[in-house]
Amino acid sequence: MHVAIAGNIGSGKTTLTNLLSKHYNWDTHFEDVDQNPYLNDFYHDMQRWSFNLQIYYPNIVTGKTDRKSTRLNSSHSRASRMPSSA
Repeated sequence: MHVAIAGNIGSGKTTLTNLLSKHYNWDTHFEDVDQNPYLNDFYHDMQRWSFNLQIYYPNIVTGKTDRKSTRLNSSHSRASRMPSSA
């Protein structure tokens, strides 16, 4: 059996996972945050980096990209592609 726990940052996912793991004697598996190229930027500017952070993990899991080529520079951000108001 596999159980996935999802939620917003700071919502208690790790706490719940650890409680369930202890209670049911389950093995746990966590996202590798040390290799996430967007996490630190996200905590400093959530509005700017939220999209990049949201698409990072699913792309790694599905194999659509590798960890070394995931970092998008600011010229590829969704904000920079939005048309400016006239």
